[in-house]
Amino acid sequence: MNSDIVYFPIHEHLDSSHLGQFIGHEGINIYKIEKENGVTLDICKNEEENSIVRLTGPYWNMKCALNDVVELVTKIRNNNQRYKFKIPPKDVGFLIGKNGAKINEIKLSSNVDVHFDRSEKPEKPDGEKEEDTDETIKQSSLVFKMLGSVIRQAVSRQIVRNAPISTTAVAAQTQATGEKKESPKKPTIWKIDEHKRERLANFGKYAAECLPKFVQKVQFAAGDELELLIHPSGVVPVLSFLKGNHSAQFTNLTFITGMDVPTRKNRLEVIYALYSVRFNARVRVRTYTDEIAPIDSVTPVFKGADWYEREVYDMYGVWFNNHPDLRRILTDYGFEGHPFRKDYPLSGYNEVRYDPELKRVVYEPSELAQEFRKFDLNTPWEQFPAFRNQSITSGYETILETAAEPAPAAPQNK
Repeated sequence: MNSDIVYFPIHEHLDSSHLGQFIGHEGINIYKIEKENGVTLDICKNEEENSIVRLTGPYWNMKCALNDVVELVTKIRNNNQRYKFKIPPKDVGFLIGKNGAKINEIKLSSNVDVHFDRSEKPEKPDGEKEEDTDETIKQSSLVFKMLGSVIRQAVSRQIVRNAPISTTAVAAQTQATGEKKESPKKPTIWKIDEHKRERLANFGKYAAECLPKFVQKVQFAAGDELELLIHPSGVVPVLSFLKGNHSAQFTNLTFITGMDVPTRKNRLEVIYALYSVRFNARVRVRTYTDEIAPIDSVTPVFKGADWYEREVYDMYGVWFNNHPDLRRILTDYGFEGHPFRKDYPLSGYNEVRYDPELKRVVYEPSELAQEFRKFDLNTPWEQFPAFRNQSITSGYETILETAAEPAPAAPQNK
């Protein structure tokens, strides 16, 4: 029975100070280490020309030896953080080769200290340096420089029953050369899916044909975001159609939000965002109202609209008819005004503080008592007069505009 132990180090992150380099000779594929319990430990090549540790022997004895090797490899991993390991399930092991290089007869013998001997090649005269283009160095395999100290620790704890490693290979601390530099990746540019956009446009026309009384305009925002502009009386019918129609199935209400454009006659706008899981499509439904006219609640259609409508009421002051519990949700009970309206002052109307005399929290009109300072309490909306002269949807691509009552246009400057 065989058991392969495979780890995958990333050699690109190695540093020469953390490496030892064993130089092997071509033609040597395997060395074997036989243990006392009948388990043979081989280092051989796989199909990818990587050196792997393989255990062969009786099942239970091999399991014991496998635990020894795993503990040894774990020690090596913990002592060198420059290696990153990916351990496949069921197969555990230690990859030590690279570039198909072979290791030359590493043997375990008793009571021998770890040392790296010189190569069997004849030594060159003093002062003459070896060439860096030695083929054996180019094809050598990379292992940990700390392998020796780790195995000594393992032997001292009787993890490996034989003694440490001795070898006839050369220990060279040269960093691997010839690494390819990856060119920087180009940024991913988002592109509009024309096929999906065409399908959405056709659906927008289909919805306008089915609901001509309510749909006033069909348009695209930001290239491929479908929007249906509807009359306020059609909120519940349109959303019921989008949810229940077999060609739509917009069953998820993503959010409900509001928008305030003070220069419009109907200054407040309510936006419903829907998502279809079936067709992986999105649509926004937009309608309008003023400070007084209410809008029908869509909680009978989407139960999740409950808190969304409370937020819109709290921030913008839009009243929703037939809502089960329409009260403030973000601000306090005694709060005055609606903070997201453009005419809401930056300082607010009231301030809250603790009164030590009354021993309770009190509401008081905002008071900014500081000399020699000018407080600008006006709305910043006046700083953007461009919206007075053009519609908030200017620049959008109109797909269809029905003959129904048009949406209110932005008034001109007086």
